[in-house]
Amino acid sequence: MRQSSFVCFLVVAAAPTLASAARAQTPQTSELAPLAFLAGQCWSGPFGDGKTTDEHCFEWVYDGRFLRDRHIVRGGEKAYRGESLYYWDPAAKAIAYIYFNSDGGVSRGTARAEGDTLVFPSERHTFEGGATREYGTSWKRDGDDRYVAITSELKDGKWHEAWRVAFKRSHPLAEADWLE
Repeated sequence: MRQSSFVCFLVVAAAPTLASAARAQTPQTSELAPLAFLAGQCWSGPFGDGKTTDEHCFEWVYDGRFLRDRHIVRGGEKAYRGESLYYWDPAAKAIAYIYFNSDGGVSRGTARAEGDTLVFPSERHTFEGGATREYGTSWKRDGDDRYVAITSELKDGKWHEAWRVAFKRSHPLAEADWLE
């Protein structure tokens, strides 16, 4: 009896680790490999104001065919949340994504790897009321535990940096207490 209780304890204690490992599985298609370093982990960083933070948690879903990215921005009146699904689009021959947020906005775009940088060349973000903005973003890796995201906005035909966040690996996905 005592031995079976210990085995049950080990199984229960290992469950979060096993769940995290399952979420960190490899992508189903090699075209998504540039995103693999993100999977199974949460990444957080501050905006330039030093008060607002952004946290992204990534996991492979549907047997590694998609990478799910849920994020939360804290520091404003209320938390802002968003979710992306990244996938390989064979027609476009590109990594593609669709993004939804808690304000009712939707974006679609593509990404490509350029060395240690993921480049999201242009996305048209449609706000709930129908207004649109065009953004371009790059995520440059800085070792195994960091990346810098720089987002620019197209205004009057010119790109201007809108914000920059230096993300660091913060904790395994299983420890994110805000995920629904």
